[in-house]
Amino acid sequence: MKLGVISDIHANLHALEAALALLAAEQVDELIVLGDLLSYGCHPREVLKLMRDLPRQRPTTVLVGNHDQLYFEMQAGRAGYFDRMPLWIQESATWTLAALGSERLEGALSWHEEHVVGDTLFAHANPFGARDWCYLNGNDDRRRAASALQDRGFARGVFGHTHRAVDVDIDGVRLLNPGSVGQPRDGTGDATVGMWSEQDFRTLPVTYDTSAHLAGILDSTLSRATQAEILKYHQGARP
Repeated sequence: MKLGVISDIHANLHALEAALALLAAEQVDELIVLGDLLSYGCHPREVLKLMRDLPRQRPTTVLVGNHDQLYFEMQAGRAGYFDRMPLWIQESATWTLAALGSERLEGALSWHEEHVVGDTLFAHANPFGARDWCYLNGNDDRRRAASALQDRGFARGVFGHTHRAVDVDIDGVRLLNPGSVGQPRDGTGDATVGMWSEQDFRTLPVTYDTSAHLAGILDSTLSRATQAEILKYHQGARP
């Protein structure tokens, strides 16, 4: 069975469309979306519509990311997570919330905290439990994640959240990250997705019309300062 793995879309419609076309050409049997559908990009309603349509095409599992929880809370009138974010991300979130209008993110899809396939755990950020958004950037965090996976009986963990592709073996446990399709943070700006088949994991590059995505941001009513912060990720200036 072939599994397509997409993470950190962040309202980048053009990248998502290209990623789905690529995985369809690879004839994946199932899609796993590791969360963070919105923020930063300027096509939230279009991305959400596409996501709602996916289960009609093939089995699809959508996991909760921190930027999904953000809108669950905001649309419920809670702002705890919002208040801890930098001002430019707050502006992007407020803009996104207004663009969603009456569309309720939490009720639009069937959400899951984790997903298990054999001895592989899929989650947005890490194996430490629901709504724990600790990043797996350094060796200490990765070792702790490997230990948690072992304790839970998993040989592999597939996580997003860092926006960086990873494939490392720590103490016999494999930690994988498909990178981000919507907002890569490896310094190159290259969008990627993952494909899992017969215990083989590959990261695939996604080619899409980057200029169209950036034009949408520049044409939005976001402040120039916030636009500049977002654009840095796509220009390789924010590794």
